[in-house]
Amino acid sequence: MKNRSKKNLLLICLLLLASVQNVLLASPEQNYIVYTDGTQYAVKTDITGRVVFSSIDAATSIQWAIDNLPAMGINGGEVLIEEGNYPLTNCVTVKDNVWLHGKGASTKLHTQGQVMEAIIIQDASMAVVSDLFLYQGKNEIKATKGISLERSVNCQVLNTEVSGFTHGISNYGESSLTLINNNRANDNQTNIEIANGGGVIGRWMPLLVTENHIRGGGVGIDCNAMVAHIMDNTIAGVSGRGIYARTNSIVLSGNKLTDIGGDYAIYGNGAEFNCTYNIISNVKGGGIRTRDRWGNFTENHITNCGTVEKPAIAIHLETDDQREGPGESKVVFRNTIFNEEGQAMLEYGVKEDGFRDIIAENKIGKCLKETVLAEGENTIVIGNNEVDK
Repeated sequence: MKNRSKKNLLLICLLLLASVQNVLLASPEQNYIVYTDGTQYAVKTDITGRVVFSSIDAATSIQWAIDNLPAMGINGGEVLIEEGNYPLTNCVTVKDNVWLHGKGASTKLHTQGQVMEAIIIQDASMAVVSDLFLYQGKNEIKATKGISLERSVNCQVLNTEVSGFTHGISNYGESSLTLINNNRANDNQTNIEIANGGGVIGRWMPLLVTENHIRGGGVGIDCNAMVAHIMDNTIAGVSGRGIYARTNSIVLSGNKLTDIGGDYAIYGNGAEFNCTYNIISNVKGGGIRTRDRWGNFTENHITNCGTVEKPAIAIHLETDDQREGPGESKVVFRNTIFNEEGQAMLEYGVKEDGFRDIIAENKIGKCLKETVLAEGENTIVIGNNEVDK
């Protein structure tokens, strides 16, 4: 009996060992690599290098790779687009937990034909698009959006370059917890658009637009989502407003805006609007304007605003009687405001007509009229200094 028990135990151990070996020797779940020889666009596995799909159409191959990732629906996976030129005749849709990325500026995707959206993260969570150059095809029908996010949560657009679209990078369809970081958006009609975000619950969760580099085009960043943090972006050479914040609970901090052609570099149109540590220079219009209640405008550096023909206001706290009554309870504190020698003079450094505002300890250069014009009720003006600039 003892010998039989030992044999049974040995047999069980051998079966378990065989099962473990089968697991270890099974084909691992592989990610996909899309590459081109100039005529074909093929998909191969990233470990074994086996070609699993090929097409004469780049968008078809990229979409096949996304749709057929072995771990799709569980862990998602990774699709790498190699260096080369990839014309997109259709929209590429990125799904749950998928990382679609290239090899930086050498991975070039461009629209071809009638494509309304080039790349879209749609109905997805934890998807990422990064490290590629996407541009509007020359002499092609203008696409509405370059990279867009629709009805998605906790997704990211990182390290891309997007050029020539109506909207370069667009967050809409109540997408929430979005991170748009370290992208280059050039010559788009609206370079980064936050059309809305979050839905009923998610709208209270922050969207982050950080460390992006924007040059040319119309508007730099157009934000219509609540609880958005727009931080450390560089915006230069746009013909419209640098940052247009349309709704409530928006934080702008550490942004650098220069050569702005719009009526204001930063325009806030909602309550709880906070601007701190921004650097604004060489603006055709004014520096910062806000039209609703509550806000904080602290330690911004604003220089060279306005023209001889149309002198500017550096910070304008304006009442909008068509909204919820007079703007109230804003703090303008320790900002530095002046136009350099040889530039047109400012009309006003700070102008307000609200209610219970505080304007204190600002350094303001010479103006055509007053450095601070406070027309509001119960506004406190204290400790501001005129500097000789």
